[in-house]
Amino acid sequence: MPVTQLPALLAPWRPWLSLFPAELAAPLGQLLLRLHPQIGPLRSAPARSDAMPEGVGSIVARGPYERMLISEWAVADAEPDEFIRRAGSGELLFTGPEPAARKRSRRCVALFDAGPAQLGEPRLLHLALFSLLARRAEKAGALFEWGILQNPVTLRSDSGTVGIARLLKARTLRGVDAEARDAWRDAIDSGADDLWIIGGHGLESPCPPRGQVAIRRSMLTEELEVSLTMQRSTRRLMLALPSAALGTRLLRAPFEPRASIGNVRQADGRASLQQPPRFAVFGAWLAVPQLDGGVMLYQVPASLKRAPGKPRHHPPTASGNLLAAGVFGKALGRIIAEGENLNFVGFPSKAFNDNGKVTCERPDPKHFRAPPRMGRWLPTFFIRIQSGGSFRKSEEAYIMALDISGNLVCWQSSWTTEYAIGLISELTFQTLAHGVIGAAQFGNELHFACARENTTDIFAWPPGSGNAPRTSIPNTGSRLFFGKAPGWYGNGKRGLMALQLHESAWLVGDGVDWVTIDVEGSATVLGVAACTRHAVWGLVLRVPNKKSIELRGQARRVLVDSQETIAQASLDPATANIAWIGAQSLRVFVQGIDEEKPYLQVMSDEAEHAA
Repeated sequence: MPVTQLPALLAPWRPWLSLFPAELAAPLGQLLLRLHPQIGPLRSAPARSDAMPEGVGSIVARGPYERMLISEWAVADAEPDEFIRRAGSGELLFTGPEPAARKRSRRCVALFDAGPAQLGEPRLLHLALFSLLARRAEKAGALFEWGILQNPVTLRSDSGTVGIARLLKARTLRGVDAEARDAWRDAIDSGADDLWIIGGHGLESPCPPRGQVAIRRSMLTEELEVSLTMQRSTRRLMLALPSAALGTRLLRAPFEPRASIGNVRQADGRASLQQPPRFAVFGAWLAVPQLDGGVMLYQVPASLKRAPGKPRHHPPTASGNLLAAGVFGKALGRIIAEGENLNFVGFPSKAFNDNGKVTCERPDPKHFRAPPRMGRWLPTFFIRIQSGGSFRKSEEAYIMALDISGNLVCWQSSWTTEYAIGLISELTFQTLAHGVIGAAQFGNELHFACARENTTDIFAWPPGSGNAPRTSIPNTGSRLFFGKAPGWYGNGKRGLMALQLHESAWLVGDGVDWVTIDVEGSATVLGVAACTRHAVWGLVLRVPNKKSIELRGQARRVLVDSQETIAQASLDPATANIAWIGAQSLRVFVQGIDEEKPYLQVMSDEAEHAA
């Protein structure tokens, strides 16, 4: 991530230091601070002579009599007294000459030795001097040009990332020969150009420079020995080198951020592109369906400074069809259809863990519609309520699923232990709601929206008091997304919500402020979220070209810019983390909405080998 904040002393070099990641800009900034007081500003440049003839530049009131206007000579012939009066009172007029020499735009020229004496650490100082001299010329209103002593007489004016990259790549095993010096001598105006020579000790300059910097690596310490010669005065400095790792990155990949410690390499298997990844409640884990029917669980780091834990692999189901699944804690809970039965596997509750699974009859399709081999898991939720003391403990567990007809259904079971004897109750089934157009779980509470004739009712389960809706939106729609944990307080705010009014229009707000956002029909809306870094909220969507993910609200911001097509993507409503899968590489990424690089990147050896 490029540097965004700099100490006040380094602010003048922001345009150059901001090109580098923050951890690389810091050591480069220290070199600038040491060198800047020694070099000083670009104060003036000598006039540059022109081969232009002198002429009349203007009419002035003073001058030599040989430049007096011919009309004044006519007055002297006709009225000598008047001429003497005009001369005494300073009224005579003269031609002002065009100067034979004028000042042109000043030019600062930096010539670098790219030969064997400057390979390695000395080139770190080349980077610092490049930025320092470019800024020095800019401040004085001068043109900054640079070149390589071994490549006469090519001068470049690019001082951004392109220029720095060219400077670092200009390495050669040749020294600076007499032919190169002669060519540069003809190209440089030693009287007008602010010339700087940067190279090794004993390097001969093509012509007298304004300054010459000689650099070499200290043999005894981790420092650079620097000799700075200006106006026949030489100063010597010892400059501390950055760590070997940072120095290597500055010379080899100065603009690339450090590889995230969230990189994970997967030896076997590859991600399926049939459905998006699925976050656990509060986004601590991510489930990614695999091409072979299995599932991989990856831990999502809480920050860029934390490494993920070891992935967990769940093999394909031995028999039956996987209808619904969700991640709860570290567990992958699954509802598997096998004949006329449903198997509940992996849910973290003793109430649903009788020898590894609990089985019940499959409900009638009018209550629970989930055809086999749908390609996508049904949204699944799990809530566990515990109570009791030392001698008697009980646990009520609820597994809920949202079928393809908008029915929110629930299976309930309980487990009770008394004096170390555990009992599991009979499994029951009920339909919680019809016409559900969106649901999200926040901790131990499920929030869902039901479409009515003219309104959209928002419910929470377990209900606080009766089955009445918590709130209503005076619009009806086809889909609703929740963003961050909803809450109903005295200020009227309800948490972020996004309601699809029709194909291209979404109503987005927090219960107090609402906006209507138009979305292209080919865009894919992933959810709704707030970006703290930019203090804006809106829809999170994959744009029509499928190569970027944007936050679309009162402002429009790119959150993810991918080099390849984004095949599948999802958004965690609680943490606003975004997960996506690359279509070509099959790599899996997770990135926070306020971050500029991923927390997690999963690379599959099998997928890369197949590609």
